[in-house]
Amino acid sequence: MKHQTSRDVFAYWDRLRGAAALPDRRDFDPLAVRDSLDWIVMIDTDVATGAPIRVAGSGVSALFGRELRGSSFVSLWRLRDRAEAIDWIEAACVAEAPSCESLLVAPLDRDPVAMELLILPFRHLDVAAARALCVLSVDPTPRWAGLMPLAPLAWTGAQGVSPATREQPRSTIRVLSRI
Repeated sequence: MKHQTSRDVFAYWDRLRGAAALPDRRDFDPLAVRDSLDWIVMIDTDVATGAPIRVAGSGVSALFGRELRGSSFVSLWRLRDRAEAIDWIEAACVAEAPSCESLLVAPLDRDPVAMELLILPFRHLDVAAARALCVLSVDPTPRWAGLMPLAPLAWTGAQGVSPATREQPRSTIRVLSRI
């Protein structure tokens, strides 16, 4: 993980789950990651309904130029990348493991900046991986953030960090496994 926001939220998620495969959504305390809340989105992982956004931080909403709560997480991606977005969500949920991706983001007619997407699945109401905490972080925040809405998101590559070994990013990892 390249961004400090991602590393901070992952560390909290990892502590929260302890020896379990996944932490329970009811145990998540937003105050524990208050410095990162602007860049967090909680989604329902039902991709058949577009992975509805349950809660969205103000920074993420500002990047998209609108309130995201209630909208489809999958619809944030350009059409040709939506199947990939679904694959990433499903892979993290099936593996019950976090995943981390690199994206390019920009409003139309602007130079893109790198964004990191970290997907952290949660157990919810005794259903494994029913929710996922997504961290969408950009560093530094672009000058146009909040002034111009982003164009649909585009995939640019994958990276990861192994939670078991705490290794640095490796470009060949799609889903982060726990040993």
